[in-house]
Amino acid sequence: PRLLQQFAAPDSAQLSPDEYRILSAVMRWAVEAAGAFALPEDALRLGLGRLILTDASSAASLAQALASAPAPSASIARERVLLAAEALLRSGDDAGGFALLRDLVAASPPEARQARTYWHASVRIVQVLDRQNDGGVRTPAIIREIQRLRLQPTWGVHTDCAAAIDALAEKHNLSAINGASGP
Repeated sequence: PRLLQQFAAPDSAQLSPDEYRILSAVMRWAVEAAGAFALPEDALRLGLGRLILTDASSAASLAQALASAPAPSASIARERVLLAAEALLRSGDDAGGFALLRDLVAASPPEARQARTYWHASVRIVQVLDRQNDGGVRTPAIIREIQRLRLQPTWGVHTDCAAAIDALAEKHNLSAINGASGP
C-alpha cells in the first residue's frame, strides 16, 4: 500500500539536519496544539509522514500522541492511528504497530470497511504476520486472514491493497485455493 509514498519528496531528497530539526519542532508544537486549534489535518499528516520517513523512531511518539488527540472525525482518527502504527512498524516495534492495526481493523464499522485506512491496516497486519513467520508458525493465521479479506464485500476496491494481499497469498500457495483478486 502506498501510505507513506505520498509523503516522500518528489526528488526523494532527505531532509538536512536543520530542516529535520525545524520540521520536528513544528510537528511537536502542532501535535500538542491539535486538540486546542483547528489545524489543517493534511498538513499535520504530511509533516508527520515526512518525519516517519526520515526518522521513524523519533516520529513514533509524536504519531502516537496525535493518534490519541481528539480528531474532528472518526475517519481522521483512523488515519492518525494508521500513521502511528506505520511509525511503530518502521521503527522496529512490530508488536506495538500490530496492536494498533489490529485494534483499528476490529473497531472499523461496516461502513468504514471500504476506506483505504481499513484495507491498508489489513494488508500491514498480514505483512507483519508474514515477517514474524519464522519456521512457518504463523502460516495458518496468514492463510485465515487472507481468506477473510478476500471474502469482504469491498475486496478489490483498493487495487494496490488487493495486489499486496495477492502477493502474500501466492507466497503461501493460497492463490489456487481462493481465487485471484478483483472486484
